[in-house]
Amino acid sequence: MSLPIIAIVGRPNVGKSRLFNRLTGGGFKALVDDQPGVTRDRHYGFGDWRGQQFIVVDTGGLIPGAEDPLNKKVWGQAFLAIQEADIIICLLDGMSGLNPVDEVLVQELRKIDKPVFYAVNKIDEATHENNVVDFTRLGLDPLIPVSAEHGRGVSDLLEGIYTEISQGVRHLMRSQAPRAFGWPLSGGRMSANRPLSTASRGKRGSWCMKRPVPRAMPLMW
Repeated sequence: MSLPIIAIVGRPNVGKSRLFNRLTGGGFKALVDDQPGVTRDRHYGFGDWRGQQFIVVDTGGLIPGAEDPLNKKVWGQAFLAIQEADIIICLLDGMSGLNPVDEVLVQELRKIDKPVFYAVNKIDEATHENNVVDFTRLGLDPLIPVSAEHGRGVSDLLEGIYTEISQGVRHLMRSQAPRAFGWPLSGGRMSANRPLSTASRGKRGSWCMKRPVPRAMPLMW
């Protein structure tokens, strides 16, 4: 049975690589730099939470509408990561606040038939939690406040991911055929009647189907 794949996406310099390193325990470190655009290609690593293993993919920062060749390459790599992922983390920057790029990214992710977790990063202490309010204008509920640098709130994010994976596996076990996977989207918004999960509705259990290992992923096992 293949491991579930979790892709981290977001605009430049929101802390995607720091979150990647946090989720993978630093065993396979992504590039971390304060300059936007450092991560260009996809980076793969392994994570584990409560005995559930998964693959984490770090992607470059997305700038919708930018025409330079480098940004087009970043978009292409991120698109491939979203395509192969079972679960997506959209990371937002709680220090710089809501950005028009965030609005475009959220609009695009709402079209994707996969579970999406929206996490607001750089909430390093309790006094920063008010910074999350700015993002409620996107209509996302809940938003998960995290600090990728200090680990604050990351366990809440992982619990949501663990629940999403568990629900997908249980649904697979009840299914008679792989085509039974998934639920219809609820308008691309967060579902208020799913207390055990913090992701938008989407297809689940696709990691239980046999599929090739992505070529870009180092074979670490």
